[in-house]
Amino acid sequence: MAMAPYTSTATLFRRDAGGGVSLGTRTARKVRHHEIGELAGLLKHMGETQARAVDALLAGSIQVLGLDEVRERYAADWARLEARIGEIVETFIASRLGKQDLLIPLGTQQFAIVFAELSRDEARAQARKIAGQLANHLFGQVPHGELISVEGLAMTLDELEGLDEVTSVEDLVRCFKAAQDRQRGREVEAIEAAQSQLGFRFWPTVNVSKRMISIYECAATRDGPDGASMLAPDDPVIPASGDGRSEFDLLVLQEAGTHLGSLGGLMHKALLMVPVHFETLAARYHRTAYVEALKELPGAGERRLILKIEGLPDGTPNTRLRQIVTSIKPLVMGTVWQVEPDFAHFQALEGLHALGIALDGRRVARLERLEKLVATASRAGLRPFLGAIGTTDAATTACRLGFRYLNGRALAPMLHRPGPACRLA
Repeated sequence: MAMAPYTSTATLFRRDAGGGVSLGTRTARKVRHHEIGELAGLLKHMGETQARAVDALLAGSIQVLGLDEVRERYAADWARLEARIGEIVETFIASRLGKQDLLIPLGTQQFAIVFAELSRDEARAQARKIAGQLANHLFGQVPHGELISVEGLAMTLDELEGLDEVTSVEDLVRCFKAAQDRQRGREVEAIEAAQSQLGFRFWPTVNVSKRMISIYECAATRDGPDGASMLAPDDPVIPASGDGRSEFDLLVLQEAGTHLGSLGGLMHKALLMVPVHFETLAARYHRTAYVEALKELPGAGERRLILKIEGLPDGTPNTRLRQIVTSIKPLVMGTVWQVEPDFAHFQALEGLHALGIALDGRRVARLERLEKLVATASRAGLRPFLGAIGTTDAATTACRLGFRYLNGRALAPMLHRPGPACRLA
């Protein structure tokens, strides 16, 4: 028996006289049964007060799935396919959501999902899972996951404009997205403005077994009263959005690339390691820009450049990583994947011909707990790297645990430019 359309009562956001957020109700558009989910109930679930609940909603649980790449690939037939694909996508996504979740078609080949019971990281992981399943549903069991983009929206009430004109959940999400677009513009401007404070230094990286400096790792730095220091992972100059982070990664690559010709003569040539965030390579649009920048580098990047890929999300399938590596492999000497101390998903790195895994010494509380991780990596043919080592005791412990490559102020200071490979005394 077919289920009749359901008319829901949607919650409205309004500013009261004191500038706070109040809620009213009105009869909303008719929705299908899978869209049932009143925002009032959602907010009650998420916070103790209405204002806190709205802020919690905006802070982390909205994910937007986009079909821009699908439209681009099938541009010639899009006018004929659009309505049918939109219907299939909407029905498919809705079938993967919980009773408290909301699906909001935005009408621009984008679909916003409000996850009622998930944190920001959990929502992103679930959205990526749905995107992969949707790609397989549309195109078969082939690596088309990147055709469905996933974008998390994160904003606070103070950053929104026109909230008093919002009369529906759809309006709220559109208002939210416009605010994030403005934020991205500010991030790019902030990067440009911060370039006078930013610097780039190079860590001499020691090959422990050969007792020589064979790699120089590029690090973005900030000048301070005590000299240059590495940017912390949460430094405000590092953009939060994918667009902003991509611009930042391109800046680092271009700066580091100018030194490819300074790595020593034929018999003493070192390697250059450059950090790049996983999201920059995972998003097709950003990856294309990064690949083009790699092609424009002076010197032999395919023989001297190592990419250290940071921010690898837990649970990323091996097929997804193979897609990424395939596009950059001809242009670099190899890849090193930065992981967290509790990393255990070595099967995800199989077949990537990765040079190794890397850990940030600033994020390791007790080196002794890494013994199993180092041993597992070595058995898998992955060289363990440890960077930003602060003390000689830590360096000694790292050597004992079996780390193959080390750098940090305990071993050698950062340099203004990379140099040749050289043996230690």
